[in-house]
Amino acid sequence: MIIISDTFFNLEWEEFFSLKNVQDRVRSWLLLSLEYYQEFGFFPQYSHLSKQGLENRIETIQKEFEQHLKDLRHPHTLDLFTFEELHMFYYEFVEINEQGEGILREVEYIPPCQDLFLLRWDKTRTWSEREVHCICPENKEYVKTIARWSEISRGSFLPQDIEEYWQPQSKSYTVEFNFNGSIHKIEVGYCEEDIDIKGLLNYINGLISTTGYEFVISEGLPNSRLVLVLTLEEEEKLRADKNLYFDCSFLNDYNNH
Repeated sequence: MIIISDTFFNLEWEEFFSLKNVQDRVRSWLLLSLEYYQEFGFFPQYSHLSKQGLENRIETIQKEFEQHLKDLRHPHTLDLFTFEELHMFYYEFVEINEQGEGILREVEYIPPCQDLFLLRWDKTRTWSEREVHCICPENKEYVKTIARWSEISRGSFLPQDIEEYWQPQSKSYTVEFNFNGSIHKIEVGYCEEDIDIKGLLNYINGLISTTGYEFVISEGLPNSRLVLVLTLEEEEKLRADKNLYFDCSFLNDYNNH
């Protein structure tokens, strides 16, 4: 363990970020994590780089990742930006003992949510609720969400002609799309803030059940469920290697279409 400061709580966040021990540990974790997740096809923008190439660029990559965390919109203040995500990410690299001293955690003890912060950065493979703003007929959030799920589906779910219809009397939406030549309609309940993720994904997973892929959900990030597409073998390996848990409890019954 490495003592950061006896006055950790008095440090401004900018001062804390600049501490060399923190920066070194974050870059080490980031490098190891990128190498690991590239085995699953994540972060294709770095796939052309060797291990040495990643090491040479790790400071730039770290800054890009941090900028992503800074720029995430707070879910309930659509026009404001917050450093909340960046603070939460860095805070997990520190534990506070009874004397209030900041102690840097060893890399292997960093909680799993740190990996989810990183995976969420790869929008070619993941979708987050942070992408959803106000759900209303004008915003077409269900259309945008289905389109994004298609982008991260690894080719398993390629719908066309995606539409959504507001049903005023029942205060619900009907989501419609063409998949493999058939029209599919799904009715979802009304909520101003949350997409009916489980209802939609249960239906969609039924459609792609023969592909070897399935949409899964992680609830390990605060205020932000994460959706990604994995094989069963990949789920099991990520659970064993990284202690990542994916909610598949809603995927047991595909009889709704």
